[in-house]
Amino acid sequence: MARETPDKNPDLHALRHEVDATRSKLLNGLLVVFGTVFVALGVVGVLLPIVPTTPFLLLAAFCYAHSSERFYLWLLTNRFFGNYIRDWREKKGFTVRVKIWIISIMASTMGASIYFVPITFVRVLLIVIGFGVAIYIWRLPTKDENTLEEDAT
Repeated sequence: MARETPDKNPDLHALRHEVDATRSKLLNGLLVVFGTVFVALGVVGVLLPIVPTTPFLLLAAFCYAHSSERFYLWLLTNRFFGNYIRDWREKKGFTVRVKIWIISIMASTMGASIYFVPITFVRVLLIVIGFGVAIYIWRLPTKDENTLEEDAT
């Protein structure tokens, strides 16, 4: 992936101003480690229905914003998580396509969990949680597909 410069992406300049690294090298190092762990947990959350994705990615963004400009810019310009995190923070919402993708992935992973878990109570709990999360995601603001084209230019 090519490294972006402020000339190619004017938003990069604004993102740089969000970084307020601490003066302590030890604290910076710890925040980078925690941020990286949170990114890893967020990735796991994409694959496992019982692990949340968004809170971990937001925590990672917080840790990186207070420790490392490089990691913060990497996370917020990441092609998989960047728009997702920025849209969440700015309360812009998701497109219908993204909402359907999120709910589909969640339904498939939860469906697999429900199939393999032999305990009826846990199965029912997973179904209730799945419906609750799906309703929550569907009720988030819906971002117009045309907005994506305007944001890209």
